[in-house]
This record gives sequence, structure tokens and C-alpha cells, in this order.
Amino acid sequence: AVKQQGMALQFASEALRAKKEVVLAAVGQYGPALQFASDECQADRELALVAVKQNGCSLAFTSSTLKADQDMMLLAARCLHNDDQRHGKFAKGLVAGDISEEVIASSIAIQGEEVPIVSVDSI
Repeated sequence: AVKQQGMALQFASEALRAKKEVVLAAVGQYGPALQFASDECQADRELALVAVKQNGCSLAFTSSTLKADQDMMLLAARCLHNDDQRHGKFAKGLVAGDISEEVIASSIAIQGEEVPIVSVDSI
């Protein structure tokens, strides 16, 4: 079921939400399904990469270590930047304070476009 509808992971048993292959199928279909995975799966770098590539906002559902990882934050910024529908939700998709102005500036420089920076406090 999770291969066709990633959010179905929320209805899975705890045992299934802890199985890497089940979570991988879910986040490959819909990245934010990571929020329903076990803590161990949320801390798994491979699962986080798949989820964030699918939807940059998925970074908010990773472990605190991965949220603080600059490479992971840059990937999330790139993925969201490339998706106009979610572009404006970058700061909202992350836990407040988890992204520095330096990381935002780096992401903008990588993209080669000028993007307005909005303070997390103003959202």
C-alpha cells in the first residue's frame, strides 16, 4: 500500500514503521511520510536523502542530527527551489532555528538566482 500511497505508513503497525524497506517505499512515493516512521528510520541518512529528494520539506521529519547537517539542508533547499509550488514553504517546512542564514545564502549562491530571504520569526 505504501508504494502507491506513502501516507499509508501512518496506518501501519509499529513494526512495519521500523522496517527500512517499508519506510523506503513510503518516502520514495511521498517524502513527508517519514514523519510516521520510527525514530531509528528518521535518523537513517539513506531514508532521509530519499525523503528530502522527493520533498524538501521532509527534512523537518528527520532526526535533529540530520536537520543540523549542512549538506542535508542544502539538498532540501535545492529540491524546494526547483519546485515552484513548495518554494515559499522552505522555512515553514523546517523546525524554527534549524537553518542558518549562511546555509540559506549558500543555497541561493548555488542556485544562481536572487531569492528574497524571510526571517523565520516573520512566518
